This record gives sequence, C-alpha cells and structure tokens, in this order.
Amino acid sequence: MPQLKVLRADLALAGIPYQTSDGFADFHSLRVSAATAYARVGMSLRSRQAAMRHTDSRLTDTVYTDERLLPVA
Repeated sequence: MPQLKVLRADLALAGIPYQTSDGFADFHSLRVSAATAYARVGMSLRSRQAAMRHTDSRLTDTVYTDERLLPVA
C-alpha cells in the first residue's frame, strides 16, 4: 500500500482536495467508499464483511458503510 505522502501527491495531481468539510481523502475514506459501494449494489452484509476482512459485521455495517449515501426504501 502506498504511503500517505504518495496518496496526497496523487490527489493533488488529480485535483482532489485532501481535506474538505466532510473529512479527509485518506485510506480510511477509500475503505468507507468501497463498503458503501458494495451496499449500494446489494451485496450481502456477510459478503461485505468478508471483502473488507472484518471479523465483526457491526464494524462493516456501522463504521464503514455511509448510510447517507444509500437509497431510501
């Protein structure tokens, strides 16, 4: 995995700010994006948990999945 300074340089080249009012564009935010994308396409919680390599599904569902970005049923 690249170092944070490499990620920050890549973000700068792409014109993506490292920090906004919503938070930071870091490795943690990339994991949140992935978990949320998995949920948006209907991947089961168990499959998302396995893909994220979490031992507790609550971590996947409550910390790494951004419910604000999920469709409202």
